[in-house]
Amino acid sequence: MSSQSVFFVNPKIRIARASKFSALALLLGLAACGGGGSERIAASGAVFEARAAVAAVTVEAPGSNCPNGGTKITSGVDVDGNGELDAAEVTGTQYVCNGAMGPAGPAGATGATGATGATGETGASGLTTLVSVGDEPAGSNCAIGGKQVNVGLDVNLNGVLDPDEITSTSHICNGTAGATGATGATGPAGATGASGANGFNSLISTSAEPAGSNCTYGGIKMVSGLDSDANGVLGAAEVSSVQYVCTGSPGATGATGATGAAGATGAAGTDGSNGLTALVSVIDEAAGTNCANGGKQVNVGLDVNLNGVLDSGEITSSSYVCNGATGAAGTNGSNGLTALVSMTDEAAGANCTNGGKQVNVGLDVNLNGVLDSGEIASTSYICNGATGAAGADGAAGADGAAGAAGANGLASLISVTPEAAGANCPNGGSKVDAGLDTSANGVLDAGEITSTVYVCNGAAGADGADGAAGADGADGADGAAGADGATGGTGATGADGLNSLIAITKEAPNVATCEYGGSKMESGLDADGNRTLDAGEISSTQYVCNGAPGATGATGATGAPGANGLNSLISITQEPAGASCAYGGIKTAVGLDTNRNGTLDPLEITSTQYVCNGATGATGATGATGPAGPAGSGALSGTTGTIGGGALANDACASGTATVTGATASMVADASPATYPGNGFMWFAYVSAANTVTVKVCNLFAGQNAVPTASVYNVRVY
Repeated sequence: MSSQSVFFVNPKIRIARASKFSALALLLGLAACGGGGSERIAASGAVFEARAAVAAVTVEAPGSNCPNGGTKITSGVDVDGNGELDAAEVTGTQYVCNGAMGPAGPAGATGATGATGATGETGASGLTTLVSVGDEPAGSNCAIGGKQVNVGLDVNLNGVLDPDEITSTSHICNGTAGATGATGATGPAGATGASGANGFNSLISTSAEPAGSNCTYGGIKMVSGLDSDANGVLGAAEVSSVQYVCTGSPGATGATGATGAAGATGAAGTDGSNGLTALVSVIDEAAGTNCANGGKQVNVGLDVNLNGVLDSGEITSSSYVCNGATGAAGTNGSNGLTALVSMTDEAAGANCTNGGKQVNVGLDVNLNGVLDSGEIASTSYICNGATGAAGADGAAGADGAAGAAGANGLASLISVTPEAAGANCPNGGSKVDAGLDTSANGVLDAGEITSTVYVCNGAAGADGADGAAGADGADGADGAAGADGATGGTGATGADGLNSLIAITKEAPNVATCEYGGSKMESGLDADGNRTLDAGEISSTQYVCNGAPGATGATGATGAPGANGLNSLISITQEPAGASCAYGGIKTAVGLDTNRNGTLDPLEITSTQYVCNGATGATGATGATGPAGPAGSGALSGTTGTIGGGALANDACASGTATVTGATASMVADASPATYPGNGFMWFAYVSAANTVTVKVCNLFAGQNAVPTASVYNVRVY
């Protein structure tokens, strides 16, 4: 059993979360167009929902992915918000493998039986890595506050990270944290020593922390300690430190969509008494209580004095359209760019002391199916381990013939090439070949390929449907043209293309598929959109099998006691907007503490990754203009009792009624609070029965209880 570490980074804000109230508003607008009972919705505030990028780090046992074992790093987006990286949410997998064991030392000279050699000295226990997390106030380190993360070794073994033990300090800021970078390569293993005790491994276990006293908006609980029983699991008795990394507070409201085009002029009304003209005025709203980032104040009322201007005494309803950081979702964009990966040999040098592989990742911007140098967005290195030192000559033993040297195991190779649109991938993609390097030339030759899978691009999404027609406008005075109809709603977003999914599971040793075990790779399109590769969606199944074990080599002489392994260090810093991240993000550097000073120095860095913030979404398209309405009539009015003042759960509503003589189900109702209920609430009115208007005030805060300010609501019926 292996422990899993999951890290949240870079929460992104999404505006106007779809809820039962947004669906209700659409249904009410459609009912108004059909002549039945209708409602006008005045919305205030906005709803925020964060999707976090997460990464999981697990131990990789020796096998096809890593002949000598190592670390598996999976990454993706926490779509279901459960604080864990589920199998269906994984979008990327990388392996950081241990280097090969050094050659055995030469056998001792043959001679008379000598005395037994002395037992080697016990290796020193490794020091525990401790992490402490504290609040970081708003300031130069974090513009809107966050967390300060201190890291160091427990030199005095008291289980507490004291100030003089801190070797690294970083900050995790609200609203801008990016995904955790890949784990650094494992340090080279020393030659086997005689009876030297291994130091305990430091383990970290993470789990989702619900909103509460430890984290106001939820977050991650991190427990750490030494694996004293060496079972690879952090037991309750082994925990020496508990820390919390909390989610930042909700971000600002998104920007308002563009104003729709003016409606066509209505037909002339029949002779009768002059109806009052409904007027709307829009003025700038400065940043403050009503709109944290400023916006627009929208006032509505009837032109009682017939001067064509909405005077202050004629305003019956005011609402606010506030500026926000992210624009509303636009219509379907063009197909996304294909992600490409290229792997080349890395010669021994500054990046890899003993050589290895250079892994380049980026988007195919010029669509030529090749990852060109200008398209590379990140580069990392998978380095070979250093050759172990030869063991010292053992004491002279009894005469005996040396055993034959065991054959080396075969290396597993993977080749990734672009796949053009065709029978294997309708929209193009990547072809992944895997096999064993039987020729030992470091290249996956055609005759060595044992399995082939295709990772295909999803089909383009269909165009969005046209927006619904706007509600009927009010009639003008006798003989005059009717007022313009209201702007129609934004058209629905087209359906997304199907995502390609890959599920990789461990394949137990069996004769039918993999005699020595390996990995099972299943792929297909996510037809039902649940982000899980269901059994009915699998279109391809391949196996990448482990090679047969090599024969046992001759026993070497006892080596000297192995030196303590080097500690892996991670440095996380803010990355400003620039060449590496157009909108800023997080820079993660990884390496081995070769000088053992507890600090990741520049020359010790072996891998650097960037997790960048996303660009602001484009503004949605304007809906079609609605038709001109029939002749209007005078408005009826009334006032409700007090509504609000008590806590409401998310998506829950408080309601009240007003008696309005003459109101019928075929009329339109509007409401305006005498006292503003606060941001994050929506209110609307409708004729619920003859002479009766119902007003509802609803909480749209995502996952939070909230209290609307108690107020009576002024009602008008047309």
